[in-house]
Amino acid sequence: MAEKNYFLIKSHDERLKLHLKLKNNGYGRLLIETGLGIDLMDADVNIAVKRAIEDIIHRVCIPASNELGISGLRDSIIVIDIGVPIPEELDPETIWDILPVKPEKLYIYVSKGGLETIGYKDCRLIVTVVSIHIYLPRKLC
Repeated sequence: MAEKNYFLIKSHDERLKLHLKLKNNGYGRLLIETGLGIDLMDADVNIAVKRAIEDIIHRVCIPASNELGISGLRDSIIVIDIGVPIPEELDPETIWDILPVKPEKLYIYVSKGGLETIGYKDCRLIVTVVSIHIYLPRKLC
């Protein structure tokens, strides 16, 4: 089982610096994709984020690892941006657990966003938005 190697990004500026640092240190972006997740009943941000990531996973196919002879995405660095109505309720460990491929490093930036509204039987409905950036070392790209 892969070691949980994730880091929380604290600010918008830190996130921008990370993307620039990766590009300057020999990484190229393989993928940028967004997803939407909704929890209709429990108002659980973790469920909504899980569904947003699954939305991305179900729509994206990355055959490059097999077709280009890359040893999978284990050498990748993944940066995930999350817009969620209640950021303090998000558990970053859940994000690591749902990724089908465990990257070398995972960076998570959480900001206030998404939507909290009234759902079925007047319960809270949570909508989250997620953006995933997958970086690979250029020698592998």
